[in-house]
Amino acid sequence: MVERSVNQMLEQGLLLLGELSSDDYVYVNTPHFTSSIGAHYRHILDHVEILIDGMQSGCVNYDARCRDVAVETCLQTAKEKTNSLLAQWDALDSGQMVDTVDVVSKVCYDETESPKVSSSVGREAMFASIHGVHHFALIKVMCQLRGLKMENAFGVAPATVAYQKK
Repeated sequence: MVERSVNQMLEQGLLLLGELSSDDYVYVNTPHFTSSIGAHYRHILDHVEILIDGMQSGCVNYDARCRDVAVETCLQTAKEKTNSLLAQWDALDSGQMVDTVDVVSKVCYDETESPKVSSSVGREAMFASIHGVHHFALIKVMCQLRGLKMENAFGVAPATVAYQKK
């Protein structure tokens, strides 16, 4: 089940990308934002890529993100990267969700070292998918400021969607 969260988040990303123009993707709506939809989207993909790489190495190092400018600035490249990550994620064995990984991430502004903690692939999959949805919420606002219509559930946490259905 947890593995589906990343899959569903990436599929939402593809739907988003299909609705945007290249201009929408790179537009920075100042003064409300200092980055583009593309920058937020690239950030989402970086976390998924780091997780997939970390599953192989045993260490998910969120500080070592690629930050590929091409993914951030080219809508087609973002689509290709998303499809690639989806294929890699779909090829994983669901049994890997219980595997232990070390996680490295800078969490304090005034510290030079990044702490390392133990986690599981499943827990990090949960983080990556919810982190992606959080950025989708920001992207939704960016789209609305550009006059683009967005699906109501886009950028809303799965728990909130479930609660609203009750």
